[in-house]
Amino acid sequence: MNKIWASGASDDSLPYLNRLMVDDDIRTDRNMVDYEVLSLVAYHLQIMKQDLIPRYESVRILHALAEIYSTDPDLSADLEDVHGNVEAMVIEKAGVSGKNLRLFLSRNEQIQTDILLFTRHHLLNIAWECAGIAEIILAKRDEIKGVMPGYTHYRQGMAVSSVTYMDYLASIFYNRSKKMLDALHGNEILPLGYGSGFGSLSGVDFKEVASLLGLKRGDVNPMYLASQRGMDELNSIFQLSLMMLELSRISQDFILMSGDEMPVFILPAGFTTGSSLMANKRNPDFLEMTQGYAAEIAGKISGVIMTVISKSSGYHRDFQLVKKELVDSFLLAEDILAVAGRFFSGIEFNPKGSRSIVQNSSYATANAHKLFREGKTWKDSYSAVGEMVRNGKTLEEIDPEEIRSINNDLIHGLKTEIMDLKDSTMQHYLDIIAQARTVQ
Repeated sequence: MNKIWASGASDDSLPYLNRLMVDDDIRTDRNMVDYEVLSLVAYHLQIMKQDLIPRYESVRILHALAEIYSTDPDLSADLEDVHGNVEAMVIEKAGVSGKNLRLFLSRNEQIQTDILLFTRHHLLNIAWECAGIAEIILAKRDEIKGVMPGYTHYRQGMAVSSVTYMDYLASIFYNRSKKMLDALHGNEILPLGYGSGFGSLSGVDFKEVASLLGLKRGDVNPMYLASQRGMDELNSIFQLSLMMLELSRISQDFILMSGDEMPVFILPAGFTTGSSLMANKRNPDFLEMTQGYAAEIAGKISGVIMTVISKSSGYHRDFQLVKKELVDSFLLAEDILAVAGRFFSGIEFNPKGSRSIVQNSSYATANAHKLFREGKTWKDSYSAVGEMVRNGKTLEEIDPEEIRSINNDLIHGLKTEIMDLKDSTMQHYLDIIAQARTVQ
């Protein structure tokens, strides 16, 4: 089977260029097969509606695509990418009719569509995982009770309730889940039909194609749609990077607050590793690797920027590297979140050990507040407590307020919204595949 661009003006590429040109690309494209099929089904349903090719050809193509959906086929690097491989499979199943599979389509608009559908699917997955972790932490918040040291500048500032701290963690994942949904809603314009940036020759109504896929398509300049390749990937990786940044900071807290000097938390079994020399060690390797992975995903942002920067309008072959960065980032982030939920469900709070390391001076602000409530000015209250600290006098240990900003109803509502979006998206896909299977 020839490459999809064979018989054009260009000579065939040299076989020994495959490792540089297509080997990594074909591995990435294994994640794109179903999305390629879905977009082609939606497109060919409209081609059939407008009688652009004989109906029997449309039927054969649609039946072939429906057979491929959800089969996880092997892809051949000899055919370069997901587009060439799917075309070869359709021609094998539909015969000569399959030669009209890619009628008036470019690889560029197809892969940009595949990336959009992939991204939306995995944004929903990550939103769901984050909401689930928030729920786990919320249960832990209501289970433990005690006083912890609170830090700024790596120095103790004020005592904080364990309830407040766990609520803070739940807030991170709850709000990060919402941010993923915001990114999803900002990523719903179908690029298919921009024809390499010059518009489609098909006359197909791409608003209808978009509707079949649960997307939108207004009157958008095709050059603009094409120009978003790389920019959309950058925005999605940026969202992942922010999530991983917060997870990295949380990891740093637990690395510090689970050691011998700060026995606030006990890390769960299975999330630490031993030393090859020192039998006493319980190293926080999972947390340290999470920080490393956060740095890796953040680094991919620079890679995408440097690929896209200083490029002219239009598509460029090295943009395929951006696709790999996107896919790898999403799959890595999902793997980490899937494990993080088990980590948070397994942590234990050490109330006695935690209170023992809270310095007496950490109660200074609470004592100054008490003096203010008793009638002193704030300035005098602050000065009086400051003098007590300087003179080494013992302050009253006033337990901090327990702050609860997140509740189960909020998380339940968020999870319901995510599940509704998942169900709606899947229903769109099942509906168009059903149409492809049953069309006569």
